[in-house]
Amino acid sequence: MSSPLEERVKLAATEGRIKRLHVDQQLIRKRDPNPLTVQTSAGSIKCAEAHIDGPSKLVYGDKPLSCGARVWIETTSTVTLPGLSDLT
Repeated sequence: MSSPLEERVKLAATEGRIKRLHVDQQLIRKRDPNPLTVQTSAGSIKCAEAHIDGPSKLVYGDKPLSCGARVWIETTSTVTLPGLSDLT
C-alpha cells in the first residue's frame, strides 16, 4: 500500500489533472529548504524544485487559493519533482 505522499506525487506526475504551484512566503521567511508547494486534488506537496513538462499559465487571482496564494502557476501537464519522483 502506498503512502499519502506517494499518491500525491503520482497525481503530480499524471497528465490531465490540474496542478497549482506557488511559493510559500512564510516558508521563505523561515528559510525552509522546501518553500514551493504543488497542489493536487489529493493534497499538497512541499518541494525545492519542480519541472513542468508542458504548457502552463501564470495566474493572478482576485480570489486567492485556499492557502492564501494570490499568484500561482496552473497546469494540466506532468509535473516532475526531483528527489520525490522516485516514489512513483
